[in-house]
Amino acid sequence: MVNHINSASRLIEILKKVKAQQDNEKIFLMWASIFGIENKDYDKINFEIARHLEQLHGEVEIVRNYMLSTNFEAVLYVNYLNLINSILVVDLLRKECRDIKNSISNEVFLSLGFCKYILPDESLLVNADDISELHSLLSSLEASLSESILPDYTKNIIQNNIDRIKSALRSYTIIGAKAFKSATDSFVGEVAANASVFVDANDPETVTKFGQFLRKTISITEKFIKTDNAITAGINFTHYGIKALEFFDKIL
Repeated sequence: MVNHINSASRLIEILKKVKAQQDNEKIFLMWASIFGIENKDYDKINFEIARHLEQLHGEVEIVRNYMLSTNFEAVLYVNYLNLINSILVVDLLRKECRDIKNSISNEVFLSLGFCKYILPDESLLVNADDISELHSLLSSLEASLSESILPDYTKNIIQNNIDRIKSALRSYTIIGAKAFKSATDSFVGEVAANASVFVDANDPETVTKFGQFLRKTISITEKFIKTDNAITAGINFTHYGIKALEFFDKIL
């Protein structure tokens, strides 16, 4: 039970981080820190915070919908979920943490803790070694790309996909392994559409590392969908993923 992981457990961890903030910390800075947003562009930080808050709203609704499908009394969770939603808004970004910390009572954590053990366990979807290996492949690819002699166009394709997976890794702590699904959908299409630039690439080491990086991401996504019992999506993506891997074997 200790490793029971799902939308409720992720909300608990996020709210614990909120409660740990200094009262006079700006909420804008708090979310940037919690979400691991390192961009120095103010507008991009705002966009990323808004995107992650929307993801958290999605997690709240996953908890709500699952609990509503059970026989448990709504009084045990509905008001607390509504309260959580009320603090996940961009309108509060210019305020201080004290303005939301007091709303996160022990009862909120008790309710989420209850929901945590009712919702299905996702702990087998992606293990820590998968994420650690992806981080390692990412670091190696970035180092290689920084010294690569590949044309700018090709380097931009690789960098775009690095950025996508970095975003997915940040979102992973918020919405779990499903964060990798949209990133995988995006890069499979982009790489396929630009196959020729990789076949003729003049830097095989960087291209090989890029291939390893993409294969690992596909593997994580495929494992998540299979284990999550998303039957229709799982069948489609498994076929899609296998074809993508076969294609990458030819060009990367």
